[in-house]
Amino acid sequence: MVRFMIYLLETGICLSLLYLAYWLFLRNETYFNFNRLFLVGSIVLALAVPVLHLSIKIQLGSSLESPARGVLKFRQSYGELIRYIDADFGTEPGSRHSAGGSSSGGGMDEGGLIPNRSRHGNYWSSGN
Repeated sequence: MVRFMIYLLETGICLSLLYLAYWLFLRNETYFNFNRLFLVGSIVLALAVPVLHLSIKIQLGSSLESPARGVLKFRQSYGELIRYIDADFGTEPGSRHSAGGSSSGGGMDEGGLIPNRSRHGNYWSSGN
């Protein structure tokens, strides 16, 4: 559920930016077919962009380092905010809080990190 909420937020941001570009540059144009194509393409692009995870290497000390850190910090902060305010966090099937009625961890968390626990049989137990 948290991943879906993050996806919705990122889709909304992309769609807002693309609509802003339309409003600033294309709203007074008389090429209605192009405007229609741009708006429909914006919806498709806004749905596809949050799914793409591109890894871009930025050299230390370059002019793009500071903005890239800002974007990364912003993305992590709203992800944590959604995790904090989501009342159902941990109740999804397969999550560590609902697996077998036990609250001892294991498996993969919402961020894609694998805790230092192992799964044995049908129950979760800590790895020794």
